[in-house]
Amino acid sequence: MDMRNARLLAMLFLVCSVVAGRSATVAEVAQQCAVSVVQVVMLDGQDHRLSTGSGFVVAPGLVVTCYHVVANGVAAQVKTTDKISYPVAGVVAVSREHDLALLRVTRLTDLPALALSEGEATEGEAVVALGSPLGLEGSSTTDGVV
Repeated sequence: MDMRNARLLAMLFLVCSVVAGRSATVAEVAQQCAVSVVQVVMLDGQDHRLSTGSGFVVAPGLVVTCYHVVANGVAAQVKTTDKISYPVAGVVAVSREHDLALLRVTRLTDLPALALSEGEATEGEAVVALGSPLGLEGSSTTDGVV
């Protein structure tokens, strides 16, 4: 994965902040984007949970997550907001430098993909983060400023 692609993947939260051509509230962003956010569960060779993290759908069958979530596991699953688990078929690309991994989840084709920004973050720009920190599914929605 080249540096440009890694930057694009990291810009998720800036893309979800506009609804119908206007700035959206945090609640509107969460409602619009939450269905595309998944929990990633990394497993060892005996199917014991090693780590968890958040990810998001960027195309049918493709999920982006943090590299450190998948770095030491043998197998992985992604769990959707409707609590359906799908096996990860493999890792497509990683950027250790940017802490990003692109996962292939072949059976995960019905969730909408979140559009990726092609721009850089601008100082003062509002951002929203959605996820499942510490394995607490869908428990975190927060906002901030770049």
